[in-house]
Amino acid sequence: MKYLLLFLFLPINLYGQDRVRVELKPLTDSVWIHTSYKLYDDANVPSNGLIIRTSVGIILIDTPWDDSLTTELIQLINEKFHQPYILAFITHAHADRIGGIQTLQQNGIKTITMPLCYQKARESGYEISELFTTTDTTLTIGKTQVEFFYPGAGHTIDNNVVWLPNNKILFGGCLVKSESAMNLGNIADADMHQWPQTISLIQKKYSEVRIVVPGHGDWGSSSLLKHTLALLNHN
Repeated sequence: MKYLLLFLFLPINLYGQDRVRVELKPLTDSVWIHTSYKLYDDANVPSNGLIIRTSVGIILIDTPWDDSLTTELIQLINEKFHQPYILAFITHAHADRIGGIQTLQQNGIKTITMPLCYQKARESGYEISELFTTTDTTLTIGKTQVEFFYPGAGHTIDNNVVWLPNNKILFGGCLVKSESAMNLGNIADADMHQWPQTISLIQKKYSEVRIVVPGHGDWGSSSLLKHTLALLNHN
């Protein structure tokens, strides 16, 4: 029996034991993290997104790194949840957030984002279906509230966050670093002056947060926001 239980809690992996490509892990019954891995220098680099299960369908936050991984993610979601897709929200226009958008659209999944991300995506050759006209939009889908918010520049000038008030979960994306992160990662498109102010705004706006999900690495509490600020202050 103990071996059966161990098997049940292993990551979902479609591609054997050598290398996990896409996995799903629950935060709650209705909120799951999808993590995809891209091979760089013989190391699997993880990238996180969210799956939000509502009573009427699924909201997807960000795509995996590319179309191939996004195809795998859709297959996993379909097999596990058997629900239609309401929309997919893109938090910013880097490949680890938007790289599989063509696959979403080929599967009839509406893609949406905020104005700056919409603009940056088009400049990078990605076509997002729709955009919210404001920088702070809350939708009620079924019985689930989801807030999409642009807090200001940081990791990129177009990075957005997603807040789930019912669960007190914040998807910070690449604005937020995991506790294990020793540096700020890719800062090629960062606004280093504005980034600390953006994190401070998020801390104030979402002071009741229980779980913070970064774009890469393990999720945790509001301490991830403090850790990100510390890295910024020592940069």
